[in-house]
Amino acid sequence: MRKFITTIAIILFPFALSAQIDPLVQLIREGKSNFGAWAQDPEHYEIQVIYTQVDRDEQGKPKFRTYTYGLQEGSYFYPASTVKMPAALLALEKLNELRILGLDKWTPMRTGAVSPPQTPVMVDSTAEQLLPSVAHYVRKIFLVSDNDAYNRLYEFLGQEYANRKLQEKGYTDTRLLHRLSAPEFDTVSNRYTNPVSFYRFDTLFYHQGEVHSRAEHQLKLANELRGRGYVNTA
Repeated sequence: MRKFITTIAIILFPFALSAQIDPLVQLIREGKSNFGAWAQDPEHYEIQVIYTQVDRDEQGKPKFRTYTYGLQEGSYFYPASTVKMPAALLALEKLNELRILGLDKWTPMRTGAVSPPQTPVMVDSTAEQLLPSVAHYVRKIFLVSDNDAYNRLYEFLGQEYANRKLQEKGYTDTRLLHRLSAPEFDTVSNRYTNPVSFYRFDTLFYHQGEVHSRAEHQLKLANELRGRGYVNTA
């Protein structure tokens, strides 16, 4: 009898495994010929996919189911432009936290420059009346994935504030450390963020001076050393 039960278990085990396979993983495996080179060799390309399915009940209450592919806990992964979304949301949250009457996401925003290689921004040719604002930078991020818009929000947030907020929200394996497409900034200069002012006509609502983030944001991650770097010692 024990031998019979063992045989049944061996037969059913593969079917139980197939039923537990993440549908996103199964989709990619079955359709890898249609997805291109990365699906043929996912370890080489280090692709990560996070898909959240939203279902609603009869009352319209949402239920979220998240599926992942290629996530390796404890291993370094460079998210590229994905960092723009949390920066946009944190910038809006910071405005709300300031609780200043007359200050909102549409209030014109001036970015100054104190420490090289910082650059100022007083006008934006794509903004209404040429006046940049947090709302306009958020819109540029989600419409065209604008790198400079992210950089200006990063400067408004400050590196230390942004990472503390991410930690508080449970993103303990995430860190924002630098501006995007700005090779003139090194590790140290990325810790310094530009002064920022919010104003309307002649009224100044809020001024934030240059911020120096001193907190260390070390994560114990594997495979952090990537690519090739060159140092000119001449």
